[in-house]
Amino acid sequence: MRYMIDTANIEEIKDIIEFFPIEGVTTNPTLVSKEKMDFKTLVTGIRDVIGPDRVFFVQLRGDTAEEMIEEARALKKLIGDNYVAKIPMGRAGLKAVMTLSKEMPCCVTAICSRQQAMLAARAGASFVAPYVNRLDNIGAGGVEIACDIAGMLDHYGLPCEVVGASFKNVDQVQECAMGGCHVVTLKAEMFDMLASHPLTDSGIAGFDKDWKAFYGENKILDLLK
Repeated sequence: MRYMIDTANIEEIKDIIEFFPIEGVTTNPTLVSKEKMDFKTLVTGIRDVIGPDRVFFVQLRGDTAEEMIEEARALKKLIGDNYVAKIPMGRAGLKAVMTLSKEMPCCVTAICSRQQAMLAARAGASFVAPYVNRLDNIGAGGVEIACDIAGMLDHYGLPCEVVGASFKNVDQVQECAMGGCHVVTLKAEMFDMLASHPLTDSGIAGFDKDWKAFYGENKILDLLK
């Protein structure tokens, strides 16, 4: 399973990519508008921070397939390689995917059912993004749906990956990993939650105590001089 960060905040992105193995950035209209920046400046700023090799998902805002196609082509020209057109599920979105998937990778978002994911994959989507926590919040089994989608896509040999989205706790991420989801996209604070454990903290504290009992505050480089 691979990791992406779900934010449009440049400072958060800078911090997370420094410390965690992040494949790319996903955004949506809510995250983008939250930054209260000129859209073009924000998008190019994120690309500059993450570099050309990480993938960058930017969601389209057109009401019709034709508008979405035009937006995606303009964004592709602006962002360059490793741009993923993020497209809302629905009739217009599926129509747009059937054209755009021949030109660039597409991610169909706001997936809330297995059949929505299958339609998106058959339309040519490279990624589908089920909303795990939103489904859990209504008792619909978001983790189960995301994992079922991953298994279904693999079963039929479809070249489409599950990007699990909308997470609130470590257990949801872990269950998606165990269930075969290909990618998860997470808020910045989730990465420290994934990396921490009280037994890890106590173990490291023990190492530190034992070292200082003999070597004091000296670090290894101090002792190698």
